[in-house]
Amino acid sequence: RNTVERVFGHSKLHYGMSKARHLGLMQFHTSTVLASIVHNLKTALSLKQKYGLA
Repeated sequence: RNTVERVFGHSKLHYGMSKARHLGLMQFHTSTVLASIVHNLKTALSLKQKYGLA
């Protein structure tokens, strides 16, 4: 639970997900997908640096 809550908290704080109520459905969907992509890329980069993967 901690891992998931931390990701949602980070998204709300840094990527504007707390304003979801004021956006349209398509705009919120797009911003959520982009925030998820950014999070996954940052996680992959940190794992690559930590373990020295190719």
